[in-house]
Amino acid sequence: MNSPPPVRFPTGHTSQWGVAGAGMWLLALTPILAALALHAPARPNIPAILIALAASVPGVLLTLRLWRGQVSGELVWTGVEWFLEKDGTMTAIAHPEIRFDSQRRLLLCVRTGDRVIWLWISRSVDPAQWHTLRCALYAQVSMPLAPV
Repeated sequence: MNSPPPVRFPTGHTSQWGVAGAGMWLLALTPILAALALHAPARPNIPAILIALAASVPGVLLTLRLWRGQVSGELVWTGVEWFLEKDGTMTAIAHPEIRFDSQRRLLLCVRTGDRVIWLWISRSVDPAQWHTLRCALYAQVSMPLAPV
């Protein structure tokens, strides 16, 4: 069976990821803004604002976790194995799991031992390698299982 050709693709903080994170953060703050808008400034409903604040905290924490978890380096497919390269150090990883695919952007979940890393990858970073990367990612997803 043929495997896709080797490919290297840059990872890290992209402008699209920053916009997505800011959007998630604003969405998390929506209950607070709604609570403030619905109550007169002269007599704010403190319990409602505190409840809205508590409801938005998980969204803000998730946004920060995903942002801080981004790895700047390269996702590498050698034709046999996947690696993350950062500062010249290659770390073997399991096959990246595709969690979101918009054709121009991918959100990947990568596992290295007991650590989970989220990679937001954008076509605009390296358009020449985009098709090869997608082929490598989807080739193993669609491969039939070997007979036991």
